[in-house]
Amino acid sequence: MIYFIINPLAGGGQGAAAGAKIREVLDPINFEYTICESEYPGHAVELARELSQKADCTGIVAVGGDGTFSEVLNGMDISTPLGLIPCGTGNDFASGAGISKDIAAALKAVISGNTAPMDYITVGDRRCLNITGTGFDVDILIREAKYRKKLKSKITYYLALFVTILSIRFRSLKAVIDDNTVIDRDILILVAANGRFFGGGMPMVPSAVTNDGVMDVLVVRKVPYIVIPKLLFCFLKGNIEKQTKYVDIYRCKKISCAVEGSTDIEVDGEVVSLLPAEIRIHSGELRVFCKESI
Repeated sequence: MIYFIINPLAGGGQGAAAGAKIREVLDPINFEYTICESEYPGHAVELARELSQKADCTGIVAVGGDGTFSEVLNGMDISTPLGLIPCGTGNDFASGAGISKDIAAALKAVISGNTAPMDYITVGDRRCLNITGTGFDVDILIREAKYRKKLKSKITYYLALFVTILSIRFRSLKAVIDDNTVIDRDILILVAANGRFFGGGMPMVPSAVTNDGVMDVLVVRKVPYIVIPKLLFCFLKGNIEKQTKYVDIYRCKKISCAVEGSTDIEVDGEVVSLLPAEIRIHSGELRVFCKESI
């Protein structure tokens, strides 16, 4: 039995429409499946935990945006095959992982029954599928959450970005990478990436690959304020990694980090209080439905 966990509110109602499309594709071929809908924040975690323990469960499929994917990942038994059908607002992980946004095409991967290994990250005991980080991106997300209560649009991210630029603050980071590289400096942002995109399509870490066994850690050092607009433009263009005068890139298995003061960390777009923490990549431990076996 394949269990679909759908967030009906994803993408401004696209999740509900996705449920109808899933039935339209699967019912004629007598595919054995059950659809469950999440009803409140965190419900997908509970559903994934419960459903993946069922004796007849042969896979869990998350239908929604990056937040739904993250909730399902954090609830499910990690040995259970996972399907991903993106229908959220940003769909950042799907964009970086090459997962089709066409529901019928995405369903073909589930119908095939084939799986391929994929990496995921943990921040302490919290699982992360796409990107985790602290600093400038957390400030943006905190502001965006406030604006989103009044504006239901992608513009909330860019509005939050603009306001955050006007009130930049740097953090003092202490970190150890793979037990040998020490970082002790003020930073604008630290990002540990499995996926490439963030914030509705911004190529945050273009070099990141979801199944290469390492995470790409990007650190932007404290810079003169006049340089920040240039760096943001580089983020938008996907060439931030070339700015070696201000940016360090580490490809690693783990990083232990602490940030001075009261600072949160974002995990797949959700701001949480987990610092200090060990951030670690789990190489190929996740099995994801794909069209062809690898």
